[in-house]
Amino acid sequence: FFSGTHAISYALFSVLRPGNE
Repeated sequence: FFSGTHAISYALFSVLRPGNE
């Protein structure tokens, strides 16, 4: 269940700052 929520947060973070690992 948490995986789904985490995936959304991760996607948003990736869009917020792409290129930052």
